[in-house]
Amino acid sequence: MKNTAALTALSHLGQAENTIVIHPNDGFDLGLLTLRKNIKIYSHITVKEFKEKGGTPTEGLLVLENQCKLGTIELNPSFWRKLGKPKNLQLFFKEDGLLLLTAD
Repeated sequence: MKNTAALTALSHLGQAENTIVIHPNDGFDLGLLTLRKNIKIYSHITVKEFKEKGGTPTEGLLVLENQCKLGTIELNPSFWRKLGKPKNLQLFFKEDGLLLLTAD
């Protein structure tokens, strides 16, 4: 399982609800080389639960864009609120699952 450092969470109007945008270099930390990847998004669980395939995922899309500032993650405002309005998020990736863990 690969992970990023803590990324600054930004809510971005116009962003599709279950679309997450990060810089390609942050995507490389997760072992991703494709620009778009359909994923299962997990939140509100621990890393241990994620490893053991716990929690209920939301279907989403992870997009790697150069326009996204390195070290940030862009989320839809309503999705950001569902996560508890975090200032920072750390991402953990395995297979087709992405855990968003608050790193405040």
